[in-house]
Amino acid sequence: MNTQDLRAAWPRLQQACLDAMPQRIEIDSISGIPLKTLAAMPPQAGFEYGQLLLSLQDLRLRAPFPGKLTLEQESDRAQVLALRLEDWKLLGKAQLQGLQERHLALDAYGNGMPLGPDGEPQRLGGGDPPPKHPDWIDNANAQRERLQSIGGNGPDLLLAYSTHRTALGDLFSHQLGYTFRRIWQGPGMTEVATDTHLAVKNNTVINQQGKTYGNAKASYNEMAGNQQLAVVSGLQLLIQHLGDPNGQYAAAIQATLQFNSSILSNTNQQQVQNIPEHTPDQVYQLVQTGKPAAQLSKEEIERYLNGEQIGGRDQEGRAWSMMMSEDQRAFWRMLQAEQDAHVAFLAARKPLALHTSPLRATLDAMLYLELDSQGGVQAARVELEGFDLELDDSGWDEALGAALAQEAREAMQQARFLKSLLHDRVADALERSLVPAITQALQEAQ
Repeated sequence: MNTQDLRAAWPRLQQACLDAMPQRIEIDSISGIPLKTLAAMPPQAGFEYGQLLLSLQDLRLRAPFPGKLTLEQESDRAQVLALRLEDWKLLGKAQLQGLQERHLALDAYGNGMPLGPDGEPQRLGGGDPPPKHPDWIDNANAQRERLQSIGGNGPDLLLAYSTHRTALGDLFSHQLGYTFRRIWQGPGMTEVATDTHLAVKNNTVINQQGKTYGNAKASYNEMAGNQQLAVVSGLQLLIQHLGDPNGQYAAAIQATLQFNSSILSNTNQQQVQNIPEHTPDQVYQLVQTGKPAAQLSKEEIERYLNGEQIGGRDQEGRAWSMMMSEDQRAFWRMLQAEQDAHVAFLAARKPLALHTSPLRATLDAMLYLELDSQGGVQAARVELEGFDLELDDSGWDEALGAALAQEAREAMQQARFLKSLLHDRVADALERSLVPAITQALQEAQ
């Protein structure tokens, strides 16, 4: 039976197709769509901060009764049957969930201000957030220009930062970088930054001997050394869990420790805490005339991080060596233990239901069956017409608080990815369930 015969016989075939169609079609759930990456959680969550997620559960399609299946008389191709489905119901549940996160009050990529309790940069006076320290930014830009123009190793230092900026950025943004970010915004770092800015601005000693920072009472040099170790440890964790197909994390580790070995060799020291006081002019003299140490091998990096002394000769043939101090080894062990604990925390956490409400939608679709010369179906596709998802959000204010509930509503309005994903799931379910049933019904009825 060809397409023309099928059209002519449609009044007889229609009921056979309707009888063969399933009345209920299950759809896979859609889990963990983030509506807000960091939010203050409502009291019933049991934790202070977390992601706000949306999961669509128990999704199913229900056929209308009586069934509606219409043969469209017009088709763009002679060998295609165009069947119209009407008034199918999409039913299910929408569940808002909280997934615990550890909150760090540092806007590393923004204006340098502490983040607010909702995880967003703080605004002053309702406007765009101004930089907390505009003079710091001006000073940093001036030093960048000086490094570029001074010659020697200056341009190379800027190039190294640019080369590894993405790897370092991942430490600030990925959830595995929590320990690194905690160290970065920990006690004493603001004071270190303040002293650095003032010393560079006024050309006074940067790393003052005898001055300590933070709860650990660490010197400026020790704080700098610890930050380097935090970078290396964090990048190693990214390699361990994310891989490093482009080698960018390993290269950033090598560059970080190479910078350290170059400083030590040019100041004739083995450990960073022993570097003598320097003014900005003296630092720039090192940048201009110093010689970078030979590139560290993977084996040398492993030995150094295991607490061994490493060394060799620089490009001028001068001997150099470096090793961690006992305090640095203890700090390294602390980094490793805290990172292991954070990985365990990430693995153990599970989404917590905050509110569940029904969802529904009414939808129409076109089912196109492409027939071969014998009347068999050789290809098929479903095209959904647009549909509006009806979601009961009347209980959100009570469950989440008015502010977070409103943010969830606004996020839903912008959730194009979610709508596209649900659209594809529905179309796939209709195609998967209806095409075999209708194909068999047409074959048996011929």
